[in-house]
Amino acid sequence: MTQYGVCGHWVNVLARDDGKQIEGGHVAVFGKLHLVVIMKAVGLNGSGPRAPPPPLGPRQEAAAANQSRGHRPGTGPPAAERALPPVPRRLPGAMEVQVPDEPVVALFGRDATLRCSFSPEANFSLDDLSLIWQLTDTQRLVHRFSGGRDQLADQGGGYANRTALFYDQLSQGNVSLLLRRVEISDEGSFTCFVRVRDHDSAAVTLQVAAPYSKPHMNLEPNKDLKPGDLVSVTCHTSHGYPEASVLWQDSQGSNITENVTTSQVANKEGLFDVHSVLQVLVEPSSTYSCLVRNPVLQQETHASVTITGQHLAFPAVALWVTVGLAVCVVALLAVLVYVCQKKIHQSCEEEEENAGTEEQDEEGAEPKTALQPLKSAESKEGECVCEGPQPSLRSRFFVKHSGDDAQVEV
Repeated sequence: MTQYGVCGHWVNVLARDDGKQIEGGHVAVFGKLHLVVIMKAVGLNGSGPRAPPPPLGPRQEAAAANQSRGHRPGTGPPAAERALPPVPRRLPGAMEVQVPDEPVVALFGRDATLRCSFSPEANFSLDDLSLIWQLTDTQRLVHRFSGGRDQLADQGGGYANRTALFYDQLSQGNVSLLLRRVEISDEGSFTCFVRVRDHDSAAVTLQVAAPYSKPHMNLEPNKDLKPGDLVSVTCHTSHGYPEASVLWQDSQGSNITENVTTSQVANKEGLFDVHSVLQVLVEPSSTYSCLVRNPVLQQETHASVTITGQHLAFPAVALWVTVGLAVCVVALLAVLVYVCQKKIHQSCEEEEENAGTEEQDEEGAEPKTALQPLKSAESKEGECVCEGPQPSLRSRFFVKHSGDDAQVEV
């Protein structure tokens, strides 16, 4: 019960926290406390003697001094009023719940701690503690503790057997929530509501994240390539959260992401599978890199593929033409070798025969001659040629017929 001056009269003021009217009074709100003014001061209801005013406090003395000096309300605070210390927003001794300002990052499938605490009084008892953890937007119950034990009858089905408190630290004001096996659906804002004699609440944000796997690179098509062909380079990574940012670079490190088509699809667990496809023209000794970044974990993973000469091939038609020409050249060379060997063999045999003939002539064999008429047999004159075993031994003579006689002229 406190006394305040109202219109020059003193009235009793009772502080309550339920906002209910009491005995015809009216409610005035100051900070988080509801002040109920009891209209029973003598002289305000028109009956009974006027009660003597109590001693004035510092603020009332300053107000009375300003009024006596003719200060009018609405003209700004007087000097005496400005000298007073400001009224605190939270009353001394009021409960204050503390939570982290930054979101709590939890890995998918791991346990997470949503921190919440308050400063208990010296005579604090757990029987007086009432603690509620709930979703901020839907007010769905996550965990309740009151009367010195858990009250989970109204707990949401998705949180059954997944929540717990740090029971050995509750008496010290640690009312943090342990959330086991974090799921993607757990992401959001949680409200921590604490009541002892007073009450307060605060919200903490949970951010779920999952690292992406190392990317897998693939070429399509991956054979029968030739310079200038259009090829698709695929980068695939999976089981990450939230959505990733994908960056493509060439051999010089230039960004070529504008030629990329990327799709990110969530599986039944809410994790994303990422497929990114780059369309490029084949160039020998070209390297293409795919970088996948998780924006929450600041995680980067990458892979690269290099198209070298061994990946390139001639077209099928050119290949068969080349093979055919090679077979023809080999066959032609084989024929030439055979003919040359045959000619050489024949030449060797002829030389051997000629050498044998010369040896016989040298041993004293009579040279053989042959007469070859150079004109027809009807002619009375004729020319004959006598040849020996060698072409250099050749004689020419004429035969003249005169009756039955013949005259030979050499």
